[in-house]
Amino acid sequence: MLPPTMAPRPPGFPAYPPYQYPPGFPPLPPPPPRGPRRAAAVVVTIIALILITTLTLGVTAAIAGQSNAVIGDGAVKSPDDNDGSDVRVNYLEQKAKAELADSAEGLLDGNEDKWLSVYDGSVHDEMKRRYNSLRALRVSSFDYQVVKPPEDKSGGTWALNLGVNYCLGGKKHAKCGPSGILFNTEWTDKDDSFLITRVDESDPNSAGPRPWEVEDLKAKVGKRAIVAGPAKYEDKLNDALSVAESAAENADKYAVYGKVDRYVIFLAGDEEFARWYGIGDPGDNVVGFAIPLPEVTKNGGTKPGGSEVVVHVDRAQANSTEFTATMRHELGHVATLHHSPEHHRIEEDWWLSEGVAELIDHGAPKDAPLKEHPYLRSRDVQEYFKKDKWNGKMDPATPTDDQLTGSAKYGIAFYGVYYLFDKYGKDKFMKYFKKIARNGEDPDKSTKSVYGKSYDALLKEIAKQVKKMAKAA
Repeated sequence: MLPPTMAPRPPGFPAYPPYQYPPGFPPLPPPPPRGPRRAAAVVVTIIALILITTLTLGVTAAIAGQSNAVIGDGAVKSPDDNDGSDVRVNYLEQKAKAELADSAEGLLDGNEDKWLSVYDGSVHDEMKRRYNSLRALRVSSFDYQVVKPPEDKSGGTWALNLGVNYCLGGKKHAKCGPSGILFNTEWTDKDDSFLITRVDESDPNSAGPRPWEVEDLKAKVGKRAIVAGPAKYEDKLNDALSVAESAAENADKYAVYGKVDRYVIFLAGDEEFARWYGIGDPGDNVVGFAIPLPEVTKNGGTKPGGSEVVVHVDRAQANSTEFTATMRHELGHVATLHHSPEHHRIEEDWWLSEGVAELIDHGAPKDAPLKEHPYLRSRDVQEYFKKDKWNGKMDPATPTDDQLTGSAKYGIAFYGVYYLFDKYGKDKFMKYFKKIARNGEDPDKSTKSVYGKSYDALLKEIAKQVKKMAKAA
């Protein structure tokens, strides 16, 4: 799968680098007669890492509008005709912050009128839909930030660039690891009121729009997972939640870098696949994806945040083996990569990330030994070896790979991780994964630190064992 086309970012927003993620989870081979049938479909894992960028907060200031109420018991001076433009800009910024905080509190309290209090009547229908979707997702925090001071657009209209960090599925204001969006708004300053008259969708450069921005969502909430989707898919939510809860319990065993607050999964069709998160339609054979999201920092920049998962309702039925495998694989990515430190991704982390996600789906050696639980890509790996295509390295899958090559690369990654688990143990592997896949540290130094040998030496060791395991399958 090719990277999505990035839309031009709006003025004042940071320039995110292109999403970086594998080309797609390749089709599984037809199952052997002795095993359960598993549909040959593609799971796409988008392990994008949105890196920290910082906004330069420039101020375009001019006196305009008529909003003159005192804010915060006089803490912010109410402007008058003799004040400079900076006074009104500061006043409107503080007024916006106060109104947004009140609105957010209304959202968390289930008070629709209070939520709508910051919005002009012209956008009430849209904001009621967002309110209902966020309430269905059990929104537990919703913290606004004004990331750029108000900009006068003349005639009492002001532009504000906003950010919001949110958490889903917890208790109100409970500590959580949020995800965030950046978006543009317009406000009208008139007759002692300062109200939002336009709300843009979050930009693809901040992984937007999010489903709750653009859909009338229905949701089912479990102990560890939330499954949601447009109202037309409401009848599929119960079955999907059952699978998600089991997959979440499995993924939690690998969430050694920090607990996932709640696994969030959205069910989608073709239209939603093409629209959500700004990635574009990844293709007819794509079953699902996991996408890391940014968190908005106090200075209006971003750092890595949480992750959300999307599964296609028609390509992976909720009660199918393929749906279960998709869910286990994608939640494995969430468990191991959520809120990773900022770093530039390196080529060597591909096989670690995909290999461990495959292992989380299949099961670790002590839980799912290969002799008793055959790995379904084993025949693709064997065929790949027969054609003498493997160079002994852990090369990432690419958009130009044929089906056999792509599947074999995932299979080789699985065998490599499986071997490291089996030979050296889970704890060492997770330490190794943290250094390379989460932190982007030097592979050779990391390998020497954890396994006491060079990266090349470890790859040679793995290659020998991968061939043995594939041959014995």
